[in-house]
Amino acid sequence: MGIEIRGLREDEFGVHDELIYESYKEYDREGHEDRWWSHIATHDPYYEPEQTRVMLVDGEMVASVSNYLREMYCAGRHAKISAIGSVATHPNHRRKGYVRQVLAESRQWMLDSGFDFSFLFGDQDVYGSSGWEMFSAFNAMVKARVPKEGLGLTVRQAQFPDDVATLASVYASFNEPLTGPFVRSEAYWETRASVGYFRDNRTTFYLVEEDGVAVGYYRSDKPGWVSEMAWRHDDGELASRIVGTALAQWPEAEETAFGFYHSELARALDPFIWAPTASEYHDRRGILRLEESYKGLWSYIGPGAGLFPEITDNASLLRFLHANEYVFYSGVDNF
Repeated sequence: MGIEIRGLREDEFGVHDELIYESYKEYDREGHEDRWWSHIATHDPYYEPEQTRVMLVDGEMVASVSNYLREMYCAGRHAKISAIGSVATHPNHRRKGYVRQVLAESRQWMLDSGFDFSFLFGDQDVYGSSGWEMFSAFNAMVKARVPKEGLGLTVRQAQFPDDVATLASVYASFNEPLTGPFVRSEAYWETRASVGYFRDNRTTFYLVEEDGVAVGYYRSDKPGWVSEMAWRHDDGELASRIVGTALAQWPEAEETAFGFYHSELARALDPFIWAPTASEYHDRRGILRLEESYKGLWSYIGPGAGLFPEITDNASLLRFLHANEYVFYSGVDNF
């Protein structure tokens, strides 16, 4: 039996699509097209075929792991990471340890390619033995006092591609000091944010403006849920005004959920939360609570460009992510 593990070739996209389809068809993907992998790959401006590591057994493609290249903001530095997705084994070749072998080859390929870290969304029982460990961070849930007075800001739905440059500028300046958000080029905004992870899974960005000038934005997939948010930094109360404007969009929401948490958000929420009186406590109005949320399985790969000397293994990586209030914006940045 001849086994070969290597990078995918461009002329093999159709074969790999078939492998992905056969591997995932037993799972419910209602509303998604069967050949969804090619859509993801072709709408990723950073993707190159070699990022998908494939196993061939006697010439047949039987397993694969896709390493989606991402640059991640890390407390003022940038990390080169592999966001692993589309892990597949053909049903006829399962329980043979093939994916574990492809993961091991992927790890060596990442090390040789100068990656710092890697993460994926999956089961610790499946990927733990290959070196990935579970990490969790907080989401913010608030039953806030909705502002009754005008905050001097207006909201409109962002239009693609017209507003891409504005969104990209606000996003980059806000997220540069944070840890976790992906660095997004304008090409990434145009192909990922405007189209969506799947063709039928679009998301909505809302620009927040003052006197016709964009000062921030937020993204929401449903009422009462904020998937991401950013604003231009100033010395005044702009952040709170932007957060208040978002809260005011859903006055009937039982609770507003933010799919992330960091100190900047906590400060911006401060005017809308307080210690309630006994009568106010009945409906818990004004209370901020943090909810621990699974943020994937992580693994240290290697020293990369040498920008993170304090991180040398999984334990120090997870400590770093915790200490720097890791943020992941689900939806647009899914993989």
